[in-house]
Amino acid sequence: MYWVYIKVASLMYWALTLVLMLMIHMINIGGQVFLAKWGESYEVSALNFLPSVKYPWDDLPPPDVDVKP
Repeated sequence: MYWVYIKVASLMYWALTLVLMLMIHMINIGGQVFLAKWGESYEVSALNFLPSVKYPWDDLPPPDVDVKP
């Protein structure tokens, strides 16, 4: 049944379609590998940066302390 579709479109177009599909797949894999290598290249992690951040609620008293205005 599929041979009808192959004959109508000719083998050249099916081969071109297959090559394009493989190229798109390889480009996607290459992009993922590139992003993985790029992400691993940074030595400073976000966890090293977080202790230096001062949040506004750091100076608040603990909940068990009764604060009177």
